[in-house]
Amino acid sequence: VLGKTTGVGGDIIATDDPHNLMERESDVKRARVIIWWSKGMATRGNDPRTAVRLVIMQRLHPADLSAYCIKTGYSLLKLPARYEGQKEIGVFNHLDPRTRVGEPLWKKRFTDAELSDLERDLGDDATGQLQQRPDAVGGNMVNVRDFRVYTPRILDALLAAMANPKTSDPVAWVTVWDFAVKGAPTKRGAKRSWTCGQVWCRRGADAFLI
Repeated sequence: VLGKTTGVGGDIIATDDPHNLMERESDVKRARVIIWWSKGMATRGNDPRTAVRLVIMQRLHPADLSAYCIKTGYSLLKLPARYEGQKEIGVFNHLDPRTRVGEPLWKKRFTDAELSDLERDLGDDATGQLQQRPDAVGGNMVNVRDFRVYTPRILDALLAAMANPKTSDPVAWVTVWDFAVKGAPTKRGAKRSWTCGQVWCRRGADAFLI
């Protein structure tokens, strides 16, 4: 990757894991890889009518080379290490033969226990490197693990503060609405997003979603 692109061409132009893991957060470094592939390697096929361009990689960032390829019309074959319930895996109408959510892709090579070890070691990176989904399931900006569930003690204290507006630690209320925006027309009519309403209250440093 990023080397000289002169010399003999080929019928199959392929790259394997073109991104450096340590440079994945650099917009400049990722852009250089995409430019190298889309510009420098674009003319290396022997016959432009039959040459095959192939990218094999784990996902490291939402704006990596795979994202560019998907956006520009490449055929996608996605093989998550654990089954996520999606049967369609990409090209040629192939279907994932697995039936149980969480089932390993290659049981003889990576058992459930071995995948669990990898997931622990990789942390949030496991969604990209193992599941081919570079955004963490819990979210990146706001992670579901940062949310706590009400306990009876917290709820009783909150209700007591709500009942006594003169308390030294009052409760502030906030109502938030995210209104739907009309989407592109579909065969079934206009497609709309959901309208979401939330009621929050704040007491001290804590915020509560009611």
